[in-house]
Amino acid sequence: MRSERLNGDHQARERLRAFLRAPRLPIDVQALEWNDLAPGVRVHVLESTAGGDPKRALLWAQLNSEVPVHSHDVPEDTLVLEGTLELTGAGGGVYTPGTIFHSRPGTSHAARNVGDGPCLCYVVYWPPATD
Repeated sequence: MRSERLNGDHQARERLRAFLRAPRLPIDVQALEWNDLAPGVRVHVLESTAGGDPKRALLWAQLNSEVPVHSHDVPEDTLVLEGTLELTGAGGGVYTPGTIFHSRPGTSHAARNVGDGPCLCYVVYWPPATD
């Protein structure tokens, strides 16, 4: 019975595998190519889909910078690697290193670095569920 439950949760195993692929600290943020997302916020795509959308990315935010309110068409999981991130909207709360928050598709949220230095997060975007 126990092995049936574990084998039946394919999504949980995939999520675990994605987080096992998270970059290890320390990360030399100066050595990476970044795209500006908002003032003081940058994204580095680690892996993208065939269509060019990110699958895995790093998000870097300087102190007091904000990611404006937005939503995604796909589920998103975010692991805080360094710093402190305050999420408002769906799943709101304050997240510190080692914590993960999940955003369901279509839910609106915003984020702000409320720590005492830069914030670095590992973000995984999941493909839409198929029947």
